[in-house]
Amino acid sequence: MQFTEEGLETLSPSSGSTFSWDLIHRIVDRPQVYLIYVQKTCAVIVPKRAFSSEVDHQKWREQIVLLSKKEIQ
Repeated sequence: MQFTEEGLETLSPSSGSTFSWDLIHRIVDRPQVYLIYVQKTCAVIVPKRAFSSEVDHQKWREQIVLLSKKEIQ
């Protein structure tokens, strides 16, 4: 996953998607994951174990709030 000025990009070996920032409905913080809702009932799941350090985790939180203009719930 990466952030661009245009939106959130997800990549896997077989596919990829880009969600523009204005499509992000909300971002929810759960104990093990973040849920980035790109539709009312459809979310991109970001496992917290994916962050290599607490510093990377905090940078990610700051960046997604800045770019999406959404507070993390």
